[in-house]
Amino acid sequence: MKANELRIGNKVSIDDRETTVTNGIVFDYDEGAWYVNNINVRIVQPISLTEDWLFKFGFEKKNGYGFEMFGNWIQKRENIYWYNLNGNFVILKHVHQLQNLYFALTQKELICSN
Repeated sequence: MKANELRIGNKVSIDDRETTVTNGIVFDYDEGAWYVNNINVRIVQPISLTEDWLFKFGFEKKNGYGFEMFGNWIQKRENIYWYNLNGNFVILKHVHQLQNLYFALTQKELICSN
């Protein structure tokens, strides 16, 4: 996982435990490594984005087909596709990608109910 993909508030996995980036991402010049929550970013893993995560973030299924917010959320195979009104799409594989996209579109944090 790359440190430049993360923001404070992103959900990630460290040692197979879900956690939230709380105190920023820092570079230690002496060690030449990036740290998240004082842990080397090399062991920080992304969390796979699933329908369960969409429900945790407050998305609701529309017509039993997809999830809607600023367009349609549609799950196909292992990926979640976000379509905008122009028909363009983005493939989201990880929770932090959804959080970052939501923030970019709204300038607000995506709140998780769990």
